[in-house]
Amino acid sequence: MVCPASLHFTVAKLLDWTGCDARLHDRAPPFAALTLTHLATLATRHDPVARCPAKWSPVKRLYQLDFDRQQLTAKGMQEGRALGREQGCRAGKAQVIERQLLLRFGDLPAWTKTRLAEASEQQLDAWIDKLLNAPSIEAAVESTSH
Repeated sequence: MVCPASLHFTVAKLLDWTGCDARLHDRAPPFAALTLTHLATLATRHDPVARCPAKWSPVKRLYQLDFDRQQLTAKGMQEGRALGREQGCRAGKAQVIERQLLLRFGDLPAWTKTRLAEASEQQLDAWIDKLLNAPSIEAAVESTSH
C-alpha cells in the first residue's frame, strides 16, 4: 500500500525587497537585517572591498539593539514565516480574483493583472466582496484608496 506525502513551504522572496530600504527599516530588526545583508551581498558581488562593510552594517545594528545570536536566529525565522504567510495569502487572493474574473467576463485586459499585483490585501478583500455583483471587470476591480 502506498501513502502519498507532500510538503508545503512558505516562500518569501528577498529580492522583492530590492529598493525598499525605508520599508525594511520599519520592519522588525532581524528580518530587516537579514534582507538588507542579502541584498548588499548581491549588490556588491563584484566589489570585494565594499562587500564586507555592506554585509556587516545591518548585523552590527542588531547587536547594538542587544540581540544575541540565538535571538536573531529564532526571531528571524519567525518573522520570515509570518512574512511568507502574508505574501502567500495576498498572492492567493489575487489569483482567486483573477480566476473568477476570467470565468465571469472572459479574456482580461492587461491592466487587470497589474492592478491585482499592486493591490493591498485590504483592496483585494474589498474586490472579493464586490466580485459576484459587479457588472463589469472595471467595476469589480475599480481603483479606490485604502
